[in-house]
Amino acid sequence: MLNSQFYDLVLRKARRPGDVNLRANAVEESRMFIQSLERSPFHPWFLEKTSSGLVTVADVQTVALPTDFLLMVEDTKIYLIDSDEVYHEQTRGYHEDMERIYNAADAGTPAGYDIFAGNIYFGPKPDGVYTIRLKYYQRTTPPSDDGVEVSNLWTLNAEDFMVTSLAARLCDIYTMDERRAASLKIESSSLRLELFKYNEARKHTDMDYVVDR
Repeated sequence: MLNSQFYDLVLRKARRPGDVNLRANAVEESRMFIQSLERSPFHPWFLEKTSSGLVTVADVQTVALPTDFLLMVEDTKIYLIDSDEVYHEQTRGYHEDMERIYNAADAGTPAGYDIFAGNIYFGPKPDGVYTIRLKYYQRTTPPSDDGVEVSNLWTLNAEDFMVTSLAARLCDIYTMDERRAASLKIESSSLRLELFKYNEARKHTDMDYVVDR
């Protein structure tokens, strides 16, 4: 599907196909809606990503986070991998403590980290180049209204939810079609719940649990 075809679907769902002005509003609403989704507590599986090409620099305490970093995946850890492919688990601390304790200390193999202001702080300062293994949720770029294949992860993996949600916003804010907006909001909520349930099911597939009795 092309980005332009995605917006065709949104306008048809809003019952306003061919409305050029509303189409421009849809593009802007897409940007704001995706921002609101990525600020919410729910982050689905398709936003998960493992860092690539992220390394430390000798005697430098901080490393810039990937530009698409949103937040770390829950229950994951940061590992530093040395030249011998040994994994060094990092314990999360507090960046101000790391600055205070390790700023003047000798470099070594880091044992702790914190994330602050777009950087990963390590303590002690790395004594060489380590590959950083970080699992995180990635920020996405909203789809433009063009002839390029859809690449936005929300649109690729939750097309029905995105189309319905954006159409609801258009009807609510721009066309003032209260009845259509109300119907689409109900549908959007149902689709979001389905997405959440599917995401939870993926987390627990093939998992064995030990229950204390």
